[in-house]
Amino acid sequence: STQSSWQGFFEMLLVLHVIHAPHLLLIAIIATVLIAAPSLAWSATTFAILAVAYSPTFIGAPGSTGLRTWTAFQLWATRVVEDAARRWHGECRVVRDGSWRKSNREERRYIFGYHPHGMYPAAACWFHLTPQFASLFPSVPPPVTLGASVIFRVPILRDVAMWAGARNVSRNVFLKSLREQGAVVLCPGGQAELVEHVGGDGDDVVTLCTRHRGFIRIAIEENAHLVPVFVFGESQATRNIIKWKAAQRWTYKRLGFPMPFLPGGFKGFLPIPAPLPLSFVVGEPIKVPKPGPGGTALEEDVLRTCDEYYQRIRDLFERYKVSSGFPHLRLVLKDD
Repeated sequence: STQSSWQGFFEMLLVLHVIHAPHLLLIAIIATVLIAAPSLAWSATTFAILAVAYSPTFIGAPGSTGLRTWTAFQLWATRVVEDAARRWHGECRVVRDGSWRKSNREERRYIFGYHPHGMYPAAACWFHLTPQFASLFPSVPPPVTLGASVIFRVPILRDVAMWAGARNVSRNVFLKSLREQGAVVLCPGGQAELVEHVGGDGDDVVTLCTRHRGFIRIAIEENAHLVPVFVFGESQATRNIIKWKAAQRWTYKRLGFPMPFLPGGFKGFLPIPAPLPLSFVVGEPIKVPKPGPGGTALEEDVLRTCDEYYQRIRDLFERYKVSSGFPHLRLVLKDD
């Protein structure tokens, strides 16, 4: 019916803005205060009141503990996000590659490596909440998404991430989440890949930064299976409008976050992504070697497993790029 069509349309717009543009609400609040306040003193007082009112959301270090995970929000995402993504992108599919042995949820631990990082890997927070994922991987416990610490410092953005169950990607949180939940999702390339990312219609190269091996070391020491995931469509749908790699590399090395940073997607400048098809290709779990004496991973095992892992990523890329709608893409692995 017409009513249900309009309802679906507005639900799609809500989902897109919640996932991709929560920071706009923060900008709107700041702008409203600055415009409406009769003086700078009023603005400063208003911001101080808002800061005090917001400060309890930091109690209990929720970005590290998952204290603010909101089950109702996750259930809402499970119900609407996949359909909204399909409406906007035209296609939203989760593909299971290789064989997955059935097992009890308590029997295995999984580390999902999500590639590429691109401009803004928002789907790392929700692809595992989709009904498709649940039906394809019934024995996998609900993964915890691990993200960069900067996410948990920005109001509104941090709230949405924490409601979805995301946590900081520090080593201690990584270990705690893996042991408690049994599965985590992270972007191994990190913000170094954000610097390399171009995106947009003219980009035909996907660059993965392979120098981070901490997740492989943890997989060996925690006897967790590594699961390579390659995503087609997400990084191509958003670009950094400001292309100044020298400054972005400099700020990343010294500040921990690349700047300047201005995402543009739909129509080339809007914050929501361009409507390109999405494919989440989930590879077969990689069994890692046992740890060495004292329970620590041997360096040669880490290097060998890293090579195998990225070869699997390359295989997934080459095998599925045509069926995913991106036959022109090339993959570059960068180790510096």
